[in-house]
Amino acid sequence: MSNRIKKVIIACSDEYVKNIMVEGFEKFLPKDRIFVCKTEFDMTQMLIESEDTAIIFDKFFLGFVLTYQILRLKVINEKILAYFVETGECSKYFGLRVYDLGIQGLIPYIEVKSKLKIELEKVIQGIKTFPEPVMRSIEENDYLLERKSFTEVTEKEMEIGLYLGMGKSQKEICYLTGMSAQAVCTHTCRLRRKIGYKDPSDYTRLSRQALKGLTRSAN
Repeated sequence: MSNRIKKVIIACSDEYVKNIMVEGFEKFLPKDRIFVCKTEFDMTQMLIESEDTAIIFDKFFLGFVLTYQILRLKVINEKILAYFVETGECSKYFGLRVYDLGIQGLIPYIEVKSKLKIELEKVIQGIKTFPEPVMRSIEENDYLLERKSFTEVTEKEMEIGLYLGMGKSQKEICYLTGMSAQAVCTHTCRLRRKIGYKDPSDYTRLSRQALKGLTRSAN
C-alpha cells in the first residue's frame, strides 16, 4: 500500500524542533519531498494546489499563539493535514485547543526517537494522533465543560501575555491594564492552558512572534 502523504512542509520557529522533524521525516521521504518554510508567506505559497501534503507546526509559528489562522489555511487548501509537535509532555488543554481547530494531531515527546518514529508513521499514513489524556477527555465529553480553558485567546489574555514576555510583574500588569490582581491571575491561568505553557521563556517567545507579526503587517 502506498503512503498517503507524499510531501511534508515543516513550519517550526524553534530550530531544535525543526531539526528533529527534518531528521525524523528523512527516514520516510526523499529529501526533495521535505520542505522547510521560514515565514507564513512561504508556507501559504507552498500550500497552494498542493495535494497529499502534511504540514508540521510548533506552537510558536502562527503569530502570537495558535490562532484561527489555521482555518484560513484550510480554506487555501482543504486537503492539507496539519499536525502540531512538542518537546516533552504537552498540556492537555493545548491538545484540546488543537483538536477543536480540526487539526489531525498533536505529537509530544518528539525528542524521544522511538516514540517519534511511531508517530511519524501515522503522519505519513494520514492518521489522526493525539495524546491519551486528550482523547480520553474528548471521548468522555468532559472537555465541553472546560471550553473556556482552551478556546481562542482573548484580547486581554494576549495583552497580559505580551507584558509577561517583557518581564513585567503582576503588580506592574495591574497598573498598566487597569485590571485587578484577581483578574490578571485568572487571565494568566487561562492563557497558560491555551498556549501549553511550560516555563516563563514561553511568554518571551510569544511576544517576539507577536512583534514579528505586527512588523510584517506594518510593511
